[in-house]
Amino acid sequence: MYIVVFITPLGNTYFGMPDRYLKQLFSYQWEERERYRELLDLAMKEFSPLNPCDQPTADITVSIKRGVIEIRKLDMLRMGDILQKLKILIADGCVKEDVEAYFGWEVESILMQKDEGGYDSFVQIVFANQIIIEAYREDGVIEEGEEPFCIFRIKKLTDIPGTLDYDINSIGLWVDLEGAEIGAIFGTNGHFIPSVRKKCVPLISKFSGFFEGDYFGIESRSGSIYIYYSLVGYEGEEEEAKFIDVLLRFAEIEKELVKGDWRVLEEIEDWIPV
Repeated sequence: MYIVVFITPLGNTYFGMPDRYLKQLFSYQWEERERYRELLDLAMKEFSPLNPCDQPTADITVSIKRGVIEIRKLDMLRMGDILQKLKILIADGCVKEDVEAYFGWEVESILMQKDEGGYDSFVQIVFANQIIIEAYREDGVIEEGEEPFCIFRIKKLTDIPGTLDYDINSIGLWVDLEGAEIGAIFGTNGHFIPSVRKKCVPLISKFSGFFEGDYFGIESRSGSIYIYYSLVGYEGEEEEAKFIDVLLRFAEIEKELVKGDWRVLEEIEDWIPV
């Protein structure tokens, strides 16, 4: 079963599509927009309507681009594809409708800021499914033939409350106690405080990524807990990660957090030596 979303200016319509219709669905790829109504009628007749609040994360998006039907299957996308698209979206002003058409998710808010010179841009996109993308594009002095510098981070807001500010990943653990930062209590240099080693080293394996240098992490800030993937930039390993694999790993980590498998994170304040 695939979750398919039809993107229209009037809103998004979600369906649960049986696998057997996948080939038929993609037969409409790049057809003229006049066939869009035919495709939507097929969905209404053969697929299962879904409430977007129940299934906000689509596997496949269907939209009209430049007068033709564009169908995009998200598990085909690499993080590098997302990076390239964000570079374009930011250059075009990060229009809400364009963002929703690409990702197939309802956008809750978009914050875009530029520096005083108007060259560098920061954008934060918050989706209704609690996925957050933060990207930075630099349009300063660019030599001929060079691409603008762009990086982004994707994270997931959980419904779990945080009681302490911390950030933990495969590189180390950072904790903020009463405004005094205790940086890198343990890390890759192998210098661990024994009591911290016993408690936290088992968590490190849970943050491993798909390659040698990428990773996942958990950040607790201002009472909210986020799951994130390492920064994606050009020529980094993260570019080759599949977008859908990152989302699935978010779901796995969140499930473990909800079950209490990582309860040790709630006890940090009790056992950190200060």
